[in-house]
Amino acid sequence: MPGKSDALYIKIYLKQKHFKDYCTDDNILKDFLIRERKVVTMYSLYEYNEAGHMKVIKEEALSEGIAIGEERGEERYKARIISSMSKNGMTPDEIAKLCDCSLDEILAVLNRS
Repeated sequence: MPGKSDALYIKIYLKQKHFKDYCTDDNILKDFLIRERKVVTMYSLYEYNEAGHMKVIKEEALSEGIAIGEERGEERYKARIISSMSKNGMTPDEIAKLCDCSLDEILAVLNRS
């Protein structure tokens, strides 16, 4: 008598078989699915782990968000320093030389503030 896990695999197999048939009938990834039919079947039955997949996606999104936040923080910090230097009487040329930035970057920051 089949167990619960056997029933689950049969259910998944039938769903993914329907998906593959639908895709090949409608020419969606047809070449790939025909060429890799066995691999796709084995992956869908044994390898796919939704919780693990979602964890990887969340970790990638978090890393990307942190990188974006750090970049924005650095830009804001740089803008504050440039604005402060300008308020203390430095010319845009002097600021550009000290900050190792182009004159255009300095003027863009000063025009925003």
